[in-house]
Amino acid sequence: MKKRTKINIIAGDHIDSFVLQDLYTKEKVIKNNTTTSIELSWQLLTIPNPDIREIEIDGCQLQKFIKTGYYENNKFKIWIHPNIGYMISTLMDQINVGDLNDKLYKKYLNNQKYFTIIENPQYSSNNNWLNILKINGIYYDKIIGLVKYLKKFNIETRPIWYANHLQKPFLKCQAYKISKAIELQESCICLPSSHSLCEKDIKSISIKIINFFQKTL
Repeated sequence: MKKRTKINIIAGDHIDSFVLQDLYTKEKVIKNNTTTSIELSWQLLTIPNPDIREIEIDGCQLQKFIKTGYYENNKFKIWIHPNIGYMISTLMDQINVGDLNDKLYKKYLNNQKYFTIIENPQYSSNNNWLNILKINGIYYDKIIGLVKYLKKFNIETRPIWYANHLQKPFLKCQAYKISKAIELQESCICLPSSHSLCEKDIKSISIKIINFFQKTL
């Protein structure tokens, strides 16, 4: 069942309106700093410039989403999840193929000082249906540049999910000593991961990532 959600977006004065787009590409235009009601379980917010000051969903103020977006077709896009749900077709598409992607990324991206492929903690197991690149230390500010660089080669990367304790459904839930979530969110991106990727594809992606850091540092 779809839940009606009220959303308000405040941005710089030079931005007149935004486009809310659902997973089926149905769009709704809303004005800057006005509240609208929508019945979309998931929304994709597309804007021409990431000059967002504040986002408010159902009366709850959320932090800036600037570093949780990505560029596509010269637009800056941000996933917003006001309700809890899953995109099952996407999830099922990745099961049982992630381990192969993970091994190949580690084969070509290991032993780099600029970044690492996130490893599973020893106390957990993971099917690696997503492969996450973490930008190390002083290179954090390169993450947006890397996303734009890869996009030039039609390689799409995306940020990791916005931290759960900051998502609208969980804002009133108990949170205890959460110290690393924001750092990870701002320093990590999801690499292309799919059953359709072959070793040649992953090698090409890896080489371009390495080249970006060698050229910009």
